[in-house]
Amino acid sequence: MATTPQRPAQRKTSAARKPAPSKLAGKKGTQSRKGAAPRKRGWNYPRQGLGPVRRWLPSWRFMLASIFAVFALGIAVLGTLYATTKVPDPADFALARATTVYYSDGETVLGTLADYDRKPVALDTLPEYVAHAVVASEDQSFYTNNGISIRGLARAFVNNVTGGETQGGSTLTQQYVERYFLGTTTSISGKVREAMIAIKIDRQQSKDEILENYLNTIYFGRGAYGIEVASQKYFGVSAKDLNLSQSALLIAIIPAPSAWDPAVSPDTAQQRWQRVLNNMVSEGYISQADADAQTFPETLEPSLGNSFAGTNGYLLASVISELEATGKFTADDLNQNGYKIVTTIDPRLQQAAVDAVHALPEDR
Repeated sequence: MATTPQRPAQRKTSAARKPAPSKLAGKKGTQSRKGAAPRKRGWNYPRQGLGPVRRWLPSWRFMLASIFAVFALGIAVLGTLYATTKVPDPADFALARATTVYYSDGETVLGTLADYDRKPVALDTLPEYVAHAVVASEDQSFYTNNGISIRGLARAFVNNVTGGETQGGSTLTQQYVERYFLGTTTSISGKVREAMIAIKIDRQQSKDEILENYLNTIYFGRGAYGIEVASQKYFGVSAKDLNLSQSALLIAIIPAPSAWDPAVSPDTAQQRWQRVLNNMVSEGYISQADADAQTFPETLEPSLGNSFAGTNGYLLASVISELEATGKFTADDLNQNGYKIVTTIDPRLQQAAVDAVHALPEDR
């Protein structure tokens, strides 16, 4: 029997492989990564390994993260402001904003500016064209905006910068907030708070409620707050009996009632009156024939309030005249912004003068 001779078992040996020579071998200044300390991930600014200019420029990742962080912070701040901002009650009319004039001691009151007279009325008791005139003149986007108008603010900014007609860029709701709740707001923080309250009011109240509160609180000059008192002081009628022409005039003078009062500046008042009628036509509230049929309404002569009675009335009139002459104050500023004015009039000497006049003979 033939047998096949077995081959001797071969031992498998694993020879240690030599590492392939590095492509960087022989290059001066190179070191093997073996045994090197791991690179630490962290703040790398100025950025290493870049040119003299690029090393100082933040990376796109850093810029993107920064933009996102600023955006998130802004949203958080606005959200906090919105949540913490309270809307005042329109019934709490802020009489504390009345300007007070003092004698030279800064404590004795000489008088106040001005007499606050307000009688709220319901919007549904007013003629329809009163509301239409307000919207057409003051805020044509009133029924569609959310309390503020970015487009209006941008348009006002462009007009003001280019020397066009000065505009505040505020919606009707912002005007209501500014003139009633906050007074005149010019600072950035004031405008932000104004916007927050306007947005909140727009979410909490219907458009008719906002319009009613606006008409009941806005200043019309002559010490009149609200459409009811204004109609009585300008025309001697109740607001429910206003005609179209009278309504257009009252709305026309809202931006500057003391300066555009027909008794003070009849030409400007008539121009503004015509503007309101034109806007009502363009917005479709009245026809051109209706506007053409209107005649400029006659108004009553303005009467001074109780603050100007007696000898102190002359002093208050002098204070107003002197402040207006500086160009820094208007009559509306003095009537609405709650200033504290200290005069140089000595109360003892003033009283002595009054007593001396009263002590004169009757046939003086």
